[in-house]
Amino acid sequence: MKTKIDYANNGSANMDAGYHFKNKAISKNLYFLIAVCFALLTVFSGCEKDKMPTTEGNVKVTSVSLDQTELTLEESETKTLTITVEPSHATNQNVKWTSSDDAVVSVVNGVVKATGIGTAKITVTTEDGGFKSKCHVAVSAL
Repeated sequence: MKTKIDYANNGSANMDAGYHFKNKAISKNLYFLIAVCFALLTVFSGCEKDKMPTTEGNVKVTSVSLDQTELTLEESETKTLTITVEPSHATNQNVKWTSSDDAVVSVVNGVVKATGIGTAKITVTTEDGGFKSKCHVAVSAL
């Protein structure tokens, strides 16, 4: 380490301290490591909290939504509902699909099939947190 003290400047002490390495490879590697750290800090400082990578292991679901909230079908017709689980990197994204009236519509993995005339609600519920989203389905005759 080099230290220089200058008393000639109105009695104030001016210290210039710096580290010098005999091995230039260590010096270059240290500067590279510092640059990488600053780059990572820059990248992650702009991330939203729920979107940042985690090492905690379990990211909880905060909501679920369906791409449609109303659906009109004819008997025997099928349509597929698509879900969005938030956050997108939630650990457990398993859901359960149910129909309020299987005689009108059935649902398996988001595929809705009209089985009779009438109305019913399709509900998707997350396994983690029990969040729900619903779609009202009306079925008419062919």
